[in-house]
Amino acid sequence: MLLPPNAPVATVRKAIRESWAGLLGPNTAVSWRVSKVEVAKSGELGYLYGTYSLSIEDPKGGPPVRDTGKLVEIWKKQPDGKWKCIVDTYNSDLPATPAPEAKK
Repeated sequence: MLLPPNAPVATVRKAIRESWAGLLGPNTAVSWRVSKVEVAKSGELGYLYGTYSLSIEDPKGGPPVRDTGKLVEIWKKQPDGKWKCIVDTYNSDLPATPAPEAKK
């Protein structure tokens, strides 16, 4: 499940991939720093949180779009021993863009 900002929840694989593809194009550089990782005593669930930095190059040569924000992920251990992210969300530290004024 992906909970992107300003968009509907994506719950199926196709919608999750499309959401990420819309953000992470070929001219995008992303880095992230995990602040904390913790696993439940049962060993079946874990979570992490941290910060990200994003830069998207303008294909027309203008200045890149830059963003910073925070993220939270919840992971579940699968029967084969691998971990799968079951909930992923992130949001920007930048102020929201004001909505355009309605025409009178």
